[in-house]
Amino acid sequence: MKRVVIISVILLLFTIIGWQQYQINQMKRQRAEEFAEEMQRFTWSMRKANCAEHIGKLEGPKHDAALVWFRPFHDDSHPMSEEDLKTCKEF
Repeated sequence: MKRVVIISVILLLFTIIGWQQYQINQMKRQRAEEFAEEMQRFTWSMRKANCAEHIGKLEGPKHDAALVWFRPFHDDSHPMSEEDLKTCKEF
């Protein structure tokens, strides 16, 4: 009888430890995904800031054309890619 109780307690402990490990791994995975998303948004914002600074230095029709081109990037609905940043620098 004691042996059955001891084995049951050991199995219960292993189950609890296994579940905790699963939860910890899930939290790590979620935090890693959140960090990757945050870094992506940061990269987009840095590209936008770099492009906006470049457009601010332009004058005349180039400045006006660049502002029209930049308008979709003003809000976060359209992220700026590396290719978009190269296009911005061509103005």
